[in-house]
Amino acid sequence: MIESSRAWNESLLNGRPYVLVTYGEPYFRSLAAALEKSAGKPLLVVEDIAPNPDIALLEEQVSRFASLPATPVIVALGGGSVIDSAKVFAAARGDFAAMDAFLKKRAGAETLSPWPLIAVPTTAGTGSEVTSWGTVWDNAAGSKYSLAHPGLYPEVALVD
Repeated sequence: MIESSRAWNESLLNGRPYVLVTYGEPYFRSLAAALEKSAGKPLLVVEDIAPNPDIALLEEQVSRFASLPATPVIVALGGGSVIDSAKVFAAARGDFAAMDAFLKKRAGAETLSPWPLIAVPTTAGTGSEVTSWGTVWDNAAGSKYSLAHPGLYPEVALVD
């Protein structure tokens, strides 16, 4: 399905710019290359995804979105950690502080308007591709948070 340009260009992305969130391993780089061939170059690729996404790394990653020239669709290609990270990126929209306040204090839900998300899971088990939930760890504080917002349901879950 990654290689079908018609599916990506006509029904999934509809010409919208996208950001790819995936792992930096050779297998995922080959899938990313196939996606780029069929859908065009992404605005940004985030491939330094950690297992059990930690808030410190997520904050640094979100800063990469601040200067994007257009509003993207987030394409999450990978397992639960990729999809959870992508949900953080979609919710933060380049502004980690607002998402962090929502995550920790449940404040400001009305100000969150997540970017659209397409999930392409490569593992089974978490179900993150069909929920509005994402899990975030704060290893320094010994805490775990659940990010939940109705806008975080992926608009498409592509399961092959």
